[in-house]
Amino acid sequence: MPSARLVDEVLKLLTSGHAVACLSKLRQEGLHKALLPLLDVIVSEPDGEEFLMLALKRTDERIAVGKKISPSFLFGTLLWPQVVKRWRYNEDEKGMSRMAALHAACVDVLATQCQQLNIQRRYQADIHDLWMLQARFERRTGKTAYALVSHPRYRAAYDFMLLRSLLGHVPESLVQWWDAFALSDEETRAGMIAEAQREARMTGDAARSHRRRAASADGETPAEDGERRSSRRRRRSPRRSSRSRQERSDA
Repeated sequence: MPSARLVDEVLKLLTSGHAVACLSKLRQEGLHKALLPLLDVIVSEPDGEEFLMLALKRTDERIAVGKKISPSFLFGTLLWPQVVKRWRYNEDEKGMSRMAALHAACVDVLATQCQQLNIQRRYQADIHDLWMLQARFERRTGKTAYALVSHPRYRAAYDFMLLRSLLGHVPESLVQWWDAFALSDEETRAGMIAEAQREARMTGDAARSHRRRAASADGETPAEDGERRSSRRRRRSPRRSSRSRQERSDA
């Protein structure tokens, strides 16, 4: 069977209104190895099976009340556990910033898994936005919040964050903040952002104080501690300028 046809059949099962029952039956009969071989990888990840079944349960509930289901959202749910795994690796092992680490994880997972699932390009762009917005939800200062609530994928990304919060992956207070912000008037929004900025400064000050105490306990000076953290961010070679590349080609 062509891979494109296979994907269509999988989507039919997941959007039938009985996704949980269908998937459970496929696994019971061992048919998922042919229809959805990625499933074994998904359920082997930490909280992978729980997250997937929760998402499918919510999908069944939406269909039961006549709401639409996005294929991008379903594919994003299937692949999210792998994104999280690579996201953490990029941060912890490669020393990448949080946003850069997530972006690299998204690109990696889409490049490797979309070939197996034959996900159409129009869905891939939506999936990428859905994932990247998860990190942007953590930023509630400046103009970021206003830009996020006006993003065309905001509602889907919010629902995705809500799923993550049900498993304790996202603080419930963060979900409540965005829900309130989206529904508030401009004056209330301004007050919420000002309060979030104060909280961010306090959190930053507390984190720096903690690092200084930890460095003192280890016998490091603040300068040595700062240099150690900076060296992690410089692990990757700096990107050469376009001018340097042009000079090499001319030579």
